[in-house]
Amino acid sequence: MRTALFLVGFMGSGKSTVGRLVAGELGLEFRDSDEVIAGSYGKTVEQIFREDGEAAFRDLECDVAEQLCSGGPLVAATGGGAFLSFRSRSRMIASGITVWLDVPLATIRTRMAGDSPRPLWNPDDPIAMRLLYEKRRPSYALAGHRVGATDLEAAVGQVVRLTRGR
Repeated sequence: MRTALFLVGFMGSGKSTVGRLVAGELGLEFRDSDEVIAGSYGKTVEQIFREDGEAAFRDLECDVAEQLCSGGPLVAATGGGAFLSFRSRSRMIASGITVWLDVPLATIRTRMAGDSPRPLWNPDDPIAMRLLYEKRRPSYALAGHRVGATDLEAAVGQVVRLTRGR
C-alpha cells in the first residue's frame, strides 16, 4: 500500500484496535490521532476538553489530521469527531483510503462500559448518546468504504483485503 489508511467512526468502534492490527498485517506505521494530540500538547484529551474546551480540541484534531495526511503510508485511527470537520475529512479523502468502522450503538455501549472515560461519553444519559451517535453517522458515511466492526477480527481481515485490493 502506497497511501495512508484512515479509520473513522464513533468512539468505541474499534479504530485503535483494528488500526494496530491492520498496520501490523501491512507492515506500516500506526498512529492514533488522540495519542498524537496528547503527546504533542502534553495534556490528555480529557484535560484539553476540560481546560480548553471542545472547540480548542477540534482545532488540534484538524492540525493533527493535516500532519497525518502528510506522513506518507501509514494506518491512522482518527478521533470520533475528526471526520465531522470538512477540512479534515476532505484532506483525508484526498490523501488516502478512508474506512468507516460501523458498529451498532448497543455494541459501543458494551465496549465503553469497561473503557476509560471519554469527554463526550455519558452512559447515564442514553438519549444524549443516541443523539450524538445518530448525528455523526451521516459524516462517517462519506468515507470511501464502510466495514461492519462488531467482530473486530473480521473487520481487520476486511480492511486488509480492501487495502491490498487497491
